[in-house]
Amino acid sequence: MTTLLNQLPTRSSTPETGSATSQSVLDEAVPALTTLEAEVMRGLQAAFSAPVPPLSGLDLFLKSKQATFVFIRHGAPLTPPVLFTEPETLSGNQVSRCAFVVSSTPFEVLIRCPNDPAALTLAQLLVKNAAGLIESRKHEEVLMEEIAADWESLSALCEINSEIFASSTITDGTYRLITRIASLRLGFNGALFLRRDNLLECVVSTGRQSPPVPADALGLLQPMWDQRRTIVLNKLEPEITDEISETPADKLVDENDVCWKHARCLAAVPMLSKESIRGFVVVWSELEKHSVDTSFQHLIDALSNRVSMLLECDALTNAARHTELLEQEMQIASIIQTTLLGGDVPADFAGVDFAALSIPSRTIDGDFYDFYKQGDDTIDLLIGDVMGKGVAAALLGTAVKNEFTKSVLSHAGIVHGERTRPEVIVQQVARNLNVRLIEVERFVTLLYARLRMPNRILEFVDCGHTETVVHRKKCGNSFVLRGDNVPMGVAVRDIPAQHAIEFQPGDTILFYSDGVTENVNPAGELFGVARLIECVEQWSSCGPKILLDQLRREATRYCEKSAFADDFTAVAVRIRLDQQSPRHLLEAEFPRSLESLTPVREWLEKAAALVGSGGLNDEGLFRLQIISTEAFDNCVIHGGVTGHTRPVRLKARVFDDSIRITLEHDGPEFDPFHAAPPSFDGSRDNGFGLYIMVRSADHFAYRRKAAEGLNVLTFSILQRNEEAFFHATNHYSC
Repeated sequence: MTTLLNQLPTRSSTPETGSATSQSVLDEAVPALTTLEAEVMRGLQAAFSAPVPPLSGLDLFLKSKQATFVFIRHGAPLTPPVLFTEPETLSGNQVSRCAFVVSSTPFEVLIRCPNDPAALTLAQLLVKNAAGLIESRKHEEVLMEEIAADWESLSALCEINSEIFASSTITDGTYRLITRIASLRLGFNGALFLRRDNLLECVVSTGRQSPPVPADALGLLQPMWDQRRTIVLNKLEPEITDEISETPADKLVDENDVCWKHARCLAAVPMLSKESIRGFVVVWSELEKHSVDTSFQHLIDALSNRVSMLLECDALTNAARHTELLEQEMQIASIIQTTLLGGDVPADFAGVDFAALSIPSRTIDGDFYDFYKQGDDTIDLLIGDVMGKGVAAALLGTAVKNEFTKSVLSHAGIVHGERTRPEVIVQQVARNLNVRLIEVERFVTLLYARLRMPNRILEFVDCGHTETVVHRKKCGNSFVLRGDNVPMGVAVRDIPAQHAIEFQPGDTILFYSDGVTENVNPAGELFGVARLIECVEQWSSCGPKILLDQLRREATRYCEKSAFADDFTAVAVRIRLDQQSPRHLLEAEFPRSLESLTPVREWLEKAAALVGSGGLNDEGLFRLQIISTEAFDNCVIHGGVTGHTRPVRLKARVFDDSIRITLEHDGPEFDPFHAAPPSFDGSRDNGFGLYIMVRSADHFAYRRKAAEGLNVLTFSILQRNEEAFFHATNHYSC
């Protein structure tokens, strides 16, 4: 730390000979720090010297009267500190302010730790504890100056410091300190009392033990506690110490148990911790000839200060350990979520794409999901959420999931040409669990659904779960599904009943837990179902996996946090477009120039005219032209910048009710799914092209042919029913 001190510019420093010019420039460019400011920075840097993964993105700033300095950047100390020229940017929810006083001088430290509230809280704790330690050291320096005049006391202090470093635990360290304090003068005893709620418990005593003492019933020591200052009492008479001041009778401590009851002299020192008082040290003698002189008082003060520092260091260590435990709990939560509460997502199933996402919150919760194949063309899906948090909720979620597995297996097979209805499976689980859940005062919301592919039927049983979102590409409309039953564990007589709807090729169905829609932004506003539906409509054309990834990104942006307050669980299902051979296959190449836009549009119109019996309708043709024009325009603009000039190849696959376009062009790789979203407030004008393409398409995909250096963009346009589309725009389900 000596090197750091020498590098810090302070107002008491003077330039070295031969470097006056450079030092002068430095003094003009960077306002100097006071010696105390330099010491405070150095002490705070020492507190953050050990690498802690959650604090890897931490920045710390010190606001002096003249300027703002950054002295820790990205978790690492800066030597010397750097002048921060944009203090006006240090605001918002990602910046916290800590104010404290050292040697009667006020300080303000700004903490910035983006997108991690837990790390910000830990940093606040570290700063406050480090500030307390710095103040304690400054106080000790003053005492040391007085003690230094007494060689005997100074020798005793050095000996005790050596014993502290030899201590292996906080208990051992405090015991050694109290014992040594008492032994500094023959015939003295000492005790340490620590606060537990409103009681002070004797944790170390070289004399008789005391029972817990109320904080407002300390008798002679009450001024020490109330005024937070050291008190010294000499020439005490036995009859005085036999009384506990004017303490109310119901709070009196038995006079035979007070450890300082027979004291003829004593000194009591409060253990201060930040803004609170942790406990106190009391040293006393029962011999009439003894007294506590000024030198002994200062030594007791200094050593009691050492006790306080030991306790603060222990609290700081426990806080860091608690943060590590939180990280471990997150890992455990993730393991539980993936191994016990999650299910195996079907990789390839008869015309359906599945994806699931479950992000555990800071605490383990009870979200669960699973899939149950009922043959080659039927599949069941379960999603649920247990009331409450913690391991108990997770275990209960696992138990509910296991009950469903047993119920599904017991009803496996086909009876009289039919499979067991979903409501029968749910009813059996409800009979087994309802009474038990009521007994433990817990409930579970869940939804059990079945996809029947041959007749395109979705059957579902909704037990008080969140609404299911359905986005229908055939008409461009979205609607929600909900049932009539209450959660399991609420009413024994509630009989789960199933509902059914038809689904169509291109449909996207989203099942989710309340942790998705109940995320809140800094203003306290919910993410909500409407915003969820908007996200589904925007990204459903890209497939369920990308849809869930974008939903997570959008929720993170909205709440401005990296961790969610509740489990974030969602299952997305997309019904693939009909798998059939194309009626027509067309290919063409066009020069990479804006002059090719007109020929491209004409070629697309000819291909669209081959859809079905009468061609793609006006609504479909409009969307086809918008996407193709935007995509081709980007090829020309970005190709000109990067020097790529090869022709753009277009392929059209024409079906009875849709057209699929593939556009290939050479150029640098890009990721359309992680681009910045458009800004609708006018603050940014990019991102709208991709937004329009993805929103307008019924299927949208991108892949990279790395060996050939080609970008491949594929999109489909469905022939939408004009009457259904009209109804959809007027908020009717189609």
